[in-house]
Amino acid sequence: SVTFNATANAGAADVLSKNGGDAQTGTVGGLLGSSLEVRVVDSFGNAKSGVVVTFTPAGGSGSVSSPTATTDVNGLATVNWTLGTTSGAQSVTATMPSGTTASVTFNATANPDVPASITVNTDPVPNGAGNGSFATQPVITVKDQYGNAVGAGITVTATLNPILTATGTLTGTPNPSTGANGQITFSLGLAGATSGDNYTITFSIGGITAQTLPFNVP
Repeated sequence: SVTFNATANAGAADVLSKNGGDAQTGTVGGLLGSSLEVRVVDSFGNAKSGVVVTFTPAGGSGSVSSPTATTDVNGLATVNWTLGTTSGAQSVTATMPSGTTASVTFNATANPDVPASITVNTDPVPNGAGNGSFATQPVITVKDQYGNAVGAGITVTATLNPILTATGTLTGTPNPSTGANGQITFSLGLAGATSGDNYTITFSIGGITAQTLPFNVP
């Protein structure tokens, strides 16, 4: 008897699929913890090696460690993904030259970085009587190093700064926390102020500060 042997190679690349790294959450400008991995098979599900896969970040979605990767003997190709600097949804699309399914998209959520600045959106305006709640409350936004609003839960401290002989004190809630949009609309006022007094208010998070324009008590 005799035995005939043959080697069956995988057919043409037919299906590109995600094999790992989808739906991650990270910090803006940061490297995601898991690589983006795709798998290429022929029409029978056999792993296909030697296929060049192109990885393309969407606009604002950062960068990948290499624009292309070639599948190994297991049909796998991987790259690392560094998120862009704008918070929110980001994506990378992987494509191969041809096939029934030749393109897949990886998605990720980029969270803001730590607080880096405070912006005063609205300066306070005292009411007509001078003391009591401000007629216009101060509004601030806390942002990270890239200008993204930091989100909820960041405590900001408001401190009254009397100018020259002013002697009033700040009333209300001086230590509120940011909302989901990174903003705070304060509930503040004055006590013990005298007509003609001038003040500013400083907002701070540790060593990060911002100051209002000077305001005058009627």
